[in-house]
Amino acid sequence: MEIPLAFDAHNHLDFPAFDGDRQAVVARAHAAGINGWIIAGADPAHWGRIDAVAAQTGGVPCHGVHPWWILDLSDAAISQAIADLRTRPTSGIGETGLDWFRAEATQDRHRQESAFRAHIDIAIDRSLPLVLHCVRAYPRLLDILEESGEVTGMIHSWSGPPELIDRAISLGLYVSFGATLTRSAAVRRSAAAVPDDHLLLETDAPDQAIQRDVRGEPQHLVQIAERMAALRKTDLAKLLAFTELNAARLFGLSP
Repeated sequence: MEIPLAFDAHNHLDFPAFDGDRQAVVARAHAAGINGWIIAGADPAHWGRIDAVAAQTGGVPCHGVHPWWILDLSDAAISQAIADLRTRPTSGIGETGLDWFRAEATQDRHRQESAFRAHIDIAIDRSLPLVLHCVRAYPRLLDILEESGEVTGMIHSWSGPPELIDRAISLGLYVSFGATLTRSAAVRRSAAAVPDDHLLLETDAPDQAIQRDVRGEPQHLVQIAERMAALRKTDLAKLLAFTELNAARLFGLSP
């Protein structure tokens, strides 16, 4: 039987968790029919590593300062990273966004918002998609995006309330789902509400493992897709085909 092709819209294949067997991980992914992936930036100190791993594995590199790192970096380091993003070759801006589980203090939330707005400005100026991270801050994240004007991008690993899906889609955003789909009824309700032409699939590997005590890998996208296909009552190959096409459209890739 022919293995359908699929695209992992968000992972961290550059992380040290893969240093011991990265090529074996890639081989398993290819054997499962996963033919490409977005490698999302988090720590500006490791952007060069993202570029190298993307080149080695056929991945697509994106660059940004993850909201977790915003809380740990100095103002000077953040300013330098933002300046570098204005000219650095990249396929997308992010991860960026808001994480109010990690940032409980008002000052920390303001810091995340300031960096988020800077990422948005760069994405608009460079006509690049945003790679968005959001935890417990969906209304505020959407407020900021609406204020910013015309944006494009993806919200990775959606965990927001299902009733906000329409608002995200109205902004032109793509919505991506990973292994939490297999564990959360609310996430499944959200996934069912996303139109075909705005849906993405991801692993967020090595995080968000498909089962406890198992490192996440791109090959697990097939299991996530199987659950999504059952949820949406559609054919698996069809689902993989249109989610791959959606990623290609968003990031300017050849499907």
